[in-house]
Amino acid sequence: MTDKNTALVPEEGWHCLHLFYQIEHGQWQLLSREEQNAAKTNLARRSCRKSARWNRPSCSRSAW
Repeated sequence: MTDKNTALVPEEGWHCLHLFYQIEHGQWQLLSREEQNAAKTNLARRSCRKSARWNRPSCSRSAW
């Protein structure tokens, strides 16, 4: 068994973090298509900015 304070450092390969968000669909449907697209774009930009701050590859695609 490893010590709980030992960091796990990968030697090679890519890492990935999957984030899942919940939205209130009733409220979401009240937004226009343009407002929904703006909200999704804003979320993607914020996520990519955080990724860049942590020296991770920036987001190049989204799965909207």
